[in-house]
Amino acid sequence: RQRQMCIRDRSPGTVIRVSDGSSLTIVAYIASGGQGEVYRVRRHPGNVDMALKWYTNEDIIGNRSFRQALADNCRHQSPSDTFLWPQAITEHHNGSYGYIMKLRPEGYIDLGKFFCIDENPQAYFRSNMAKLTAAIQICDAFSKLHRSGFSYQDINDGSFLVDPYRGFVLICDNDNIVVDGNNTGIAGKPHYMAPEVADGNTPNTASDRFSLAIILYRLFMVDHPFEGRRTSICGGTCLTPAHELRLFGRDAIFCHDTNDRSNSPVEGLHDNSIHYWPLLTPTLQRAFRTALSRQAICNPIYRIRASSWKDIMLGERAGLVTCQADPADPVHDFLCEGSLPPRCPMCQEKLGPSAWLVFENGQRPYRLTEHKQLFLGDSFTPVGVCCTMPSHGVATLALENASDRPWLLITPRGKTMPVLPASRCQLVDGMTLLMGSYKARIKF
Repeated sequence: RQRQMCIRDRSPGTVIRVSDGSSLTIVAYIASGGQGEVYRVRRHPGNVDMALKWYTNEDIIGNRSFRQALADNCRHQSPSDTFLWPQAITEHHNGSYGYIMKLRPEGYIDLGKFFCIDENPQAYFRSNMAKLTAAIQICDAFSKLHRSGFSYQDINDGSFLVDPYRGFVLICDNDNIVVDGNNTGIAGKPHYMAPEVADGNTPNTASDRFSLAIILYRLFMVDHPFEGRRTSICGGTCLTPAHELRLFGRDAIFCHDTNDRSNSPVEGLHDNSIHYWPLLTPTLQRAFRTALSRQAICNPIYRIRASSWKDIMLGERAGLVTCQADPADPVHDFLCEGSLPPRCPMCQEKLGPSAWLVFENGQRPYRLTEHKQLFLGDSFTPVGVCCTMPSHGVATLALENASDRPWLLITPRGKTMPVLPASRCQLVDGMTLLMGSYKARIKF
């Protein structure tokens, strides 16, 4: 209590020295968590506003290996801009210390709130494209982290900040990150903790992959993948900590496991898992059944890597279908694999035409439907948007160049013409588009 108040009683205005020789002035209290409190601070010189995480947890404060790992991370470059990476550690002040990082931008919401929408009505993805963007950014960040030789060690619903409109993600609490194989005493959070970690082993990239699969399932399903009939005894309110570690760890059974239906979702308790599962593509269903299978739970070598998850999510983005039955309604979209259904599963209205961009470099084909944005590779910056334009009295698909560079269009007969930024070209079967280093043929 005394340590928690030592800063807050003197804020704003409390000055704290940083190990690199700069200083911080407390501006305002932001929030608190299990390890400590977060403050808005102003860093000098430069008068730059930043965030300070200040430790109040005695186990963290007295953990020398944790502090050393944090100091080491401050000297490393972040493997991805998605991480709110520690930039500098402070000197001890009134018996504790902290570290500074970038402030979270406006509009980002804690991912945990997305799973309690009744209490947080703004915490939901506005589109499936936003949901896929979040999934791709999360997978990309952890893929780069693991390739850099680090493990996160404590992936859970409190690790992420999400923009519900665009799906952009920021990963926080990066003080847990260590060189893979090192142990600083961080174990993880129940319901996300890999069974080998619950058994006392050191967290690593393999346990990260276990937790990542749970996070990705929750992004799409909202429910937890291991919650079902077996965990719903007394409505799930009477599970002891020992039961939780077992039912969500070593003895966990995926609620959609085809080999063991003993933990299937229960209507009235796990309605999201029941409702959203059929809306996934067969590819995504297979991925979750693999990543959350008994084999993957018990043997880490069967867990899906972050890089493989990223490829799966990019494929889902490529096949996504947009629909706008009523111009007065916002555009909605749905996951789709293979041919286009005759009607939208969201609103049951008849769908318009679609086309495919078939790339020459082996990149997966990209489906184009009205209002859908075009992303090339793994970029999050759209270079085009599909629309309609009149042709002989009929609305036909067209593609607007949303980039800052001209494209080259080659007709099926070999005629070439430029497609300037902000201009449109009608899509014709067999035509070719050169978009920077990407060459793709239109196929209806």
